[in-house]
Amino acid sequence: MVYKPDEKFPNEVIVNDVIEFPEESELPKLSDLKGMARNATNGLSSEEFTRKIRGMIYLTSLIHKELEEFP
Repeated sequence: MVYKPDEKFPNEVIVNDVIEFPEESELPKLSDLKGMARNATNGLSSEEFTRKIRGMIYLTSLIHKELEEFP
């Protein structure tokens, strides 16, 4: 990404590759996904699983923030 001096957001993006996605009609419907990953939460309720994942994302963001400030 390319930033103008003193700008918060990029004004240009350099693209190396473009991935073409299938047509929407070729994608699975939500009902097609039911039962595909029966133990995806490893026994946790959906609430517990979501809480755990959010916590991991938060900790990862803190680590990245610390690394950015590290000389």
